[in-house]
Amino acid sequence: MDVSDDVVASFGEIFESAPSDSQTPTRFSGFIENYLKIFGEKRESVGTRLNRLRAGVSKLTETRDGEVSCVSLLRREVPQRVGELVELLRGKETRNVAGGKNDLKAAMQTAAVENENVVFVIEDYQVLSESFLEMLNSVLSSGDVPGLFSPQEFDQFGNALRDLASQQGYTRDLYSFFSYKVHQNLHVAIIANVDSDCFVKNLTANPAFYKQANVLWNESWSKRTLVQIPKLLLKSKGMDVSDDIVVSFGEIFESAPPDSQTPTRFSVFIENYLKIFGEKRESVGTRLNRRAGVSKLTETRDGKKSKK
Repeated sequence: MDVSDDVVASFGEIFESAPSDSQTPTRFSGFIENYLKIFGEKRESVGTRLNRLRAGVSKLTETRDGEVSCVSLLRREVPQRVGELVELLRGKETRNVAGGKNDLKAAMQTAAVENENVVFVIEDYQVLSESFLEMLNSVLSSGDVPGLFSPQEFDQFGNALRDLASQQGYTRDLYSFFSYKVHQNLHVAIIANVDSDCFVKNLTANPAFYKQANVLWNESWSKRTLVQIPKLLLKSKGMDVSDDIVVSFGEIFESAPPDSQTPTRFSVFIENYLKIFGEKRESVGTRLNRRAGVSKLTETRDGKKSKK
């Protein structure tokens, strides 16, 4: 286990707060062993839950290079029995409301009519309208988005839905069964940037995002991510650099004050490097071209002199 100095120091502080007659070396060792046992059990539990979620995911959304993903709002964990099909929102550089509606309708239809668990994943940069967030809020709250499906669209899968309702002994109306299955099978994951100006506003306007969801905070990136992000960004700009340079981005970032070590600032740091590097490379290239031109003129002049 690799833990911070603060965690290590806390063992002693907690132990010293115990009654004096309990502060024996044996009990201190027992205290640490109990911590390790509980920590191991919790880590195994979390790992199992994550593996269950991954087992149901057939593909992941593609994100923009350098897009910050700090908060994931997941309606609920995908059940262990899921593994046959999990559909996710197709990652796109640009997203309009119509495209978002079509993706959401397809996910809802798969969840309700085909009775399969679906994970609908969307990142905040893909949301170009507050109305789309309102639709997701409605899905999380009730499994329904009023007016999303036209009567004609609903009729197209009505027979299949009716058969499923009959098989499950559902006696209420067909549309309420549709909403029930959507709420049961559709799992919404919203990946948002906590540094965004709209973050608090969007949460306030759509309470289901925190009332009907598990909030997974990720306020910092791991060392592995601090290596992968610059590598991907540099590669996207056609830059092939050594591993030492890639690693140095993370090392410089970790040397900054703790309150400045946010994912957004790390992305900005790399972007500034790329900008400065591009400007310097262009400047050096211009100087080299000028020098090459001067050398050519000098050679031509010297050639004329030798002929004379």
